[in-house]
Amino acid sequence: MTGGTSGLGLATARLLQARGAAVLVVGLDAEPGAAVERELSTAGPAAFLRADVREPAACLLAPEGGAGYVDPPRPPLGRYGGVEEMAAAVLYLAGPASSFCTGSVLLVDGGATAGIP
Repeated sequence: MTGGTSGLGLATARLLQARGAAVLVVGLDAEPGAAVERELSTAGPAAFLRADVREPAACLLAPEGGAGYVDPPRPPLGRYGGVEEMAAAVLYLAGPASSFCTGSVLLVDGGATAGIP
């Protein structure tokens, strides 16, 4: 989980682990990474990898895949989504509930891409 030492990344790592996943947290800072690894390791398989995913060579050490972050304009719903809401979308896509979804895009943006002014 890139950026897994705080915010959305940490919330997603916790949620995935709570559903039985082994978690690899990737981040820049060793101290928060070690703290997250200790926290998550009490509940199941977890590890921290100190890496800068902006560097191609660092990505060779991490599992394939990953996600980026885009700061959208204020969505039509009038608020930004919470990290737990975003993590639930990641869990859905990573889990068996999405096994019949192919070639789909799951927009979790509060309607920002709907073109509503």
